[in-house]
Amino acid sequence: MSLRDAILSKDDFQSRLVDVPEWGVKIMLREMSGPGRNTFFEIVNFDKDNKAPLVEMYAAAIALSARDPETGDLIFTPEDKQALMEKSATVIERLGKAALVLSGLAPNSRDDAEKN
Repeated sequence: MSLRDAILSKDDFQSRLVDVPEWGVKIMLREMSGPGRNTFFEIVNFDKDNKAPLVEMYAAAIALSARDPETGDLIFTPEDKQALMEKSATVIERLGKAALVLSGLAPNSRDDAEKN
């Protein structure tokens, strides 16, 4: 196997199984792919200062990161962002923060990466 093939065949995504007792389920949060990250920036309404409402960012991150632990398939679509924003803010914040951290999009992620 070539080095190229070895690299491209690796599953290099960080993921985390998360219990969501409020929903009575466990979900897998997996970091976003490159196209997923592009979609995140397309569906979140950033202002001219590059700021956006936190609940919107959390809901978008969940929509692009939450996966069925058994199949690995995404549970939601980007179109579900608004419906997720209507769920418990406590749950959305907890899951959204975790999804952003996994994807390197948490507020301090860039600073931490630059330090390393």
